Amino acid sequence: MWILSLLMLLLLCSLLPGRAGAASAAAPAASIAGVGLIPQADLRGIAPQLQVLEDPQGSLDTAAVLRRQHGWTQPGGDALRLGPSRSAFWLRVRLVNRGDGAGDFVLALGSVRQDHVRWVVVDPATGRIEQERDTGERAARSTRPLDTQEMALPLRLAAGQERDVYVRVRSHDGLMEPMAVEAGGMLAFQDRARLRLALLTLYSGALLALLLYNLFLFVSTRGPEFAAYVTYAAGLLLWNLAYNGIGSEWIWRDQPILNHQLPLIGGALAHAGAWWFVPTYLRLHERPELRRTMWAYRVAACLHLINIPLALADYYTLSTNIAFWVGTPMLLFTPFVAWRVARLGQREGLFLAVAFIAPVPALLLFYAQLFGLLPMTEWGRFSIQIGSFIEMVLLAFGLADSMNALKAQKLAAERALAQSLERKVAERTRDLEAANRRLCELAVTDELTGVFNRRRFNEDCAARLCDGVALSPFALAMFDLDHFKRYNDCYGHQAGDRVLQQVAQFAAAALQGQGQLYRLGGEEFAALFNADSTDQALVVTQRLLASIRALNLPHGGNPAGRVTASFGVQWCERGRAANLDPDQLYANADQALYEAKAQGRDRAVVQRRTDPADTRTAAPAGTAA
Repeated sequence: MWILSLLMLLLLCSLLPGRAGAASAAAPAASIAGVGLIPQADLRGIAPQLQVLEDPQGSLDTAAVLRRQHGWTQPGGDALRLGPSRSAFWLRVRLVNRGDGAGDFVLALGSVRQDHVRWVVVDPATGRIEQERDTGERAARSTRPLDTQEMALPLRLAAGQERDVYVRVRSHDGLMEPMAVEAGGMLAFQDRARLRLALLTLYSGALLALLLYNLFLFVSTRGPEFAAYVTYAAGLLLWNLAYNGIGSEWIWRDQPILNHQLPLIGGALAHAGAWWFVPTYLRLHERPELRRTMWAYRVAACLHLINIPLALADYYTLSTNIAFWVGTPMLLFTPFVAWRVARLGQREGLFLAVAFIAPVPALLLFYAQLFGLLPMTEWGRFSIQIGSFIEMVLLAFGLADSMNALKAQKLAAERALAQSLERKVAERTRDLEAANRRLCELAVTDELTGVFNRRRFNEDCAARLCDGVALSPFALAMFDLDHFKRYNDCYGHQAGDRVLQQVAQFAAAALQGQGQLYRLGGEEFAALFNADSTDQALVVTQRLLASIRALNLPHGGNPAGRVTASFGVQWCERGRAANLDPDQLYANADQALYEAKAQGRDRAVVQRRTDPADTRTAAPAGTAA
């Protein structure tokens, strides 16, 4: 994010005090200055020896400039800083071969981006123009006298030979970069050109690797922060390819206009991606107090995208101004936002703050060279690339850390969710089991009285018998309330229901845990209980009979004047009741019940059965109450 905004500042503030047309900063030049060269020597800066003539209208032709003896100035300094201007500028210098033999030399402008350049080579002895060629970044690549990224002129000079070189430079729309003009041997220039190309290609490859890696993460995660990073890296990569001449070297050699459009498009994408990345990476949407800040970044991203149609229309300076005036405030504001988020305990803020601070030394070096505080060096030229690469790597680390943190949070949330689900499943299982038990109970429970119903009675009878043989001695006591229809007719069915409930309650209590009570239907009940003999069966039955008598419920329709019950009891001896099934058991007890009614009601009749051949006998006299 620092790189593009600061570079825009560089282009806009190209050191106005160093401009050739400022008389206070440049001394008049009476005659052309000479620069001695040796074929085997390295390149050296010759900006202090250059003389400059400003042509405000751009109307001077080569012949007029060659005749012009006044108006030339010598700005000095290690680079020409002509500043933003729509003027045309003529540069001149005399190159002299001081070597012992002929040699190939190069005059290099020290800049890739010069829109219009005219090279003029003159023999000072005769005044004859030996070479004149118009070229520039906006011209076809074939027009360059030397097929390199940098604007350069090759010269072959014999020993002691000298040539005057005039260079006309003019910007398309007024934006001119500083030029660290150099001269030296051809071999030294070629070595340096290869080194620069290798470094810029390495930088582009590193950016491409980061871009592809985070693109893969975006495809895998669909995270918007990865999409923003990819947009930022793609814009920065496009800017680097176009701005430093790598694209024109290998990709669009025959489309020079792209050298001016694509840097602006790449810059617009990089800025938009940066201002999309910051709020997304910091998750400002999760912080209500920073919602306005989030919208400020979104507006800034959209404003930068305006530069794309401006770039296509070739409004270079206007697009640069928009990038500067929109990007710089956001650039200065972002560290404060990152620091605030970091203080709130969010690690992303710390990574973003460090990513902003780490490139600062490299950028300070670049600006110190730009403003002449430090001499320009070869590595200093790449401080922008070094700083931006450090920033991109740190942001990539931040994304990786954020992804790991979110993954850990997700795993913790998943574990918590799994535990919560397990608890809920356990609770639901318990509830379901309880509901199932309740349903089972309801299925075998009489709704009115709360005792077991006929279904449970049949199941329990079958459980006590195996192949018609009693598994243990037990008794079945069936009883119903005497003249109960009369009771309902006299007192009403609701009163009758209350009587049934009271009888069931007291009779169940009278069993004292020895068996179970069942309502078979209407006023008919049954009790199944353990009994080792008929006498024991009689004792339990008498307890049941006494519990009903103890209620002492008035019954006007019963000769006894109260609610009574008649009992029929079937006792089964263990292993002796062959071929006895639940229906037969019920029928025997029911027959005994009818006998109790026939004997006058309010009494019990006990029947003993050992096998089908046995005859039924009435219970002893004591069994009838």
